[in-house]
Amino acid sequence: LKPSEDLLSLDTVLAELRERRRAVKIDLKGGGDLIDRVLELVSGHGFDDAHLWFNGGIQNLREEGFRRLAAACPKAIVQCPVDFLAPLILAMPEKAHDVLDTLRDWSINRFSLSWQPIDLKGADQREVFDRLDHWGYDINIYNVDDLEAFLHAVLLLPRSVTADYNFPRWHHYGRGSGRGGQEIDYQMRRRASQHT
Repeated sequence: LKPSEDLLSLDTVLAELRERRRAVKIDLKGGGDLIDRVLELVSGHGFDDAHLWFNGGIQNLREEGFRRLAAACPKAIVQCPVDFLAPLILAMPEKAHDVLDTLRDWSINRFSLSWQPIDLKGADQREVFDRLDHWGYDINIYNVDDLEAFLHAVLLLPRSVTADYNFPRWHHYGRGSGRGGQEIDYQMRRRASQHT
């Protein structure tokens, strides 16, 4: 956000997306009253459940939050990241499968894995993805930060890919959440037209 820019409210963004008949993904960074306010807004704008995608960490939404989202919007995607389970998936797959089934019982219907390397002591991240896929879970790959990574990620055939990258050659200037609090921002440079 630049000093000259104003923050957009969720209400404003939802109104614009609804008017353009677009779907929406909402990343919830908190639970409790925030869930109620978000559900009130999406309902007020008349979004069909099938056009809603909620994402949140289990530490924020907890069982109650995920169940509330799913009860209010039964056809919505309700997702949480499961990178923290990667070592367990590789070392104790049966226990990991039990945990994932518990999360699915909470009404979570999609799990997400970061594309960025996880410290797995040399194990292949693809093995984590393959196990989740073999167990029948819908998977989103997120944190895909450039075109090459995107092309590699889609070859795994996940249910979805969340890409957030800068690709100046195609005039795609994503800003994203950055890494370590640092955003990458490119300025578009126009060539002055030459008149003779």
